[in-house]
Amino acid sequence: RAHKQAAANRDGGPMDARFGLLLRPIRDAALAFEVDVSAELEEYIEQCVRSLGMDDSHLLNFAEAGLLIQGSAMILGRKVEHLHALVYKVLSNLKARRQDDDDDDQEDDDREDDQEEA
Repeated sequence: RAHKQAAANRDGGPMDARFGLLLRPIRDAALAFEVDVSAELEEYIEQCVRSLGMDDSHLLNFAEAGLLIQGSAMILGRKVEHLHALVYKVLSNLKARRQDDDDDDQEDDDREDDQEEA
């Protein structure tokens, strides 16, 4: 029953409407930074606490919680991957710039040596 309920939630049920940001795959890594994973998870926890407090017969849906945790981990992973790529891009640009500066300095030194010899 929980498996069917989790599948229904994935297919556009009420959980998808409330926490769709955590459940949909994000293709563009930069868009992952628009999702506040912490706030979404806090909202889910508050909602679970409220529903458990109102009705003693209500059980926590572990399949639903698992999907939200999985989606959150995927988003956080995309953020880390994107940051990693950006850092390497910056490092590569800095290295290229340093190499260009070193080459320019070497050319200047060579010109000065040629002028002194002349």
